[in-house]
Amino acid sequence: MNPKENLKKLNLELPEVSTPGGSYVSVNIRKNIAYIAIQFPILNQQYHYQGR
Repeated sequence: MNPKENLKKLNLELPEVSTPGGSYVSVNIRKNIAYIAIQFPILNQQYHYQGR
């Protein structure tokens, strides 16, 4: 059974993939430091868990 059939059997749906807000790289590594771009928890085109 493939993953899509398993999800359907369990009555689950995957959320839509959100559209990127710009042209950027999620992680940029320079020497021994990793710089992480702002990551927003987006589910079905809505922001979740917004902070200050």
